[in-house]
Amino acid sequence: MNKFKQPKLAFIGGGNMATAIIDGLLKSGYDATKILASAPSKATRHRLAADYNINIAEKNNVAAYFADIIILAVKPQLIPQISREIAFTLRSLGQKTPIVSLAAGTTLAQLSDQFMSWPVALAMPNLPSAVSQGLTGLVANEHCSIRERESMEQVFSLIGKVVWLKDEDQMPAIVAMAGSAPAYFFLFLEAMKQVGTDMGLSQQTAAKAALQSGLGACMMAADSSDDFKTLRERVTSPNGTTEQAINSFKDNNFSKIIEQAMWAAANKAAENRVSTG
Repeated sequence: MNKFKQPKLAFIGGGNMATAIIDGLLKSGYDATKILASAPSKATRHRLAADYNINIAEKNNVAAYFADIIILAVKPQLIPQISREIAFTLRSLGQKTPIVSLAAGTTLAQLSDQFMSWPVALAMPNLPSAVSQGLTGLVANEHCSIRERESMEQVFSLIGKVVWLKDEDQMPAIVAMAGSAPAYFFLFLEAMKQVGTDMGLSQQTAAKAALQSGLGACMMAADSSDDFKTLRERVTSPNGTTEQAINSFKDNNFSKIIEQAMWAAANKAAENRVSTG
């Protein structure tokens, strides 16, 4: 955390994703005085101030005066209006503060309509960022310098892993692989818990067993140089209980279910990019 100078961050919006990132940054040791969030809702501002002791503002243009990096954390339909507002203030100040948009479906070209010749990036983090275990996909335009890219990467690295995309056409894949993916795991845990209770376990025991098994498997995979297939085979003894479960998954075309679900997420993300274009 002390290896780089913490840039001042301004979040436009105080919803779930902004809150998750702020939460993760503070848990990593980020200085709360270097974070600002603007939101029109008085309740949202009070919650952010009470929970995180960060700077708050009602007007979005305050971000232009405060920030080294401005993070747009609002719904896609609000991006044009907020971009005009922020860009107007920045131009009046003679500044080209880097802009990072978290809004799904937003393109670099759309942002460039207002932030012309500006360092602009798209980011797709996910909610585990709140516990510094997120994954963020990043893509930046040609106006982002190496230093600005490094600064963005360092910030998002504090809340998990960062991957730079070849181009923004890869963003739908990151939505399917990371942005939406935590819900897939929650759904799997939810189903395991239900079956465990159907088998006679208490809800608490079933939830604990499902969660710890999932956590242990993920930590084991993260700590191993083996690929996922090899790890699965190490757990699966011939003619054993695990093999019976795996065979049942295969008989029910588990891989196809995953494929269809992830493509559905990616296609929706791509559709959103087109519809907001």
